[in-house]
Amino acid sequence: MTGLVREAFGSSRVTGRISVEKIMTMGRIKFPLIVEDHIWHDVLIISASDDQGMPLDPDSVSDSTCRVFDADGRRVSLKVIPKQTPVMAGVARTSVEQVTIEGTDEDPSHREELRDVLVNYLSRYEHAEGLKSWSLERLIHRAADVPRHRKSL
Repeated sequence: MTGLVREAFGSSRVTGRISVEKIMTMGRIKFPLIVEDHIWHDVLIISASDDQGMPLDPDSVSDSTCRVFDADGRRVSLKVIPKQTPVMAGVARTSVEQVTIEGTDEDPSHREELRDVLVNYLSRYEHAEGLKSWSLERLIHRAADVPRHRKSL
């Protein structure tokens, strides 16, 4: 399985992490970030308080199986970079893939696309017709409240 979020779905493979320090310096991005795995049709909401980064499958980024939006509807592009990490008290190093922000759109031109993603996702848990009248902000807050306990879809 190459699901988007390894922590949510379970895996022994090391996950990549988005450097939140880096994305906090990109002033255009409005949190939370909304990550959609368009193969598994799953959504992950990343708040600005996630200072340790977020679990993300580097294969999903490399294979372009996920789309990332900010709260205003800007598309956020990601990239995978190798990172050397010390192990065994610094005696040895291992290479780990890290997911980082590459850039973002200037304008929030994907608001309707983001709304559709959230309505489709939330329609598993709510009546779809009612969701269509909700504001984008309300959809994001509701998606953030969905429990992340399931292993797969």
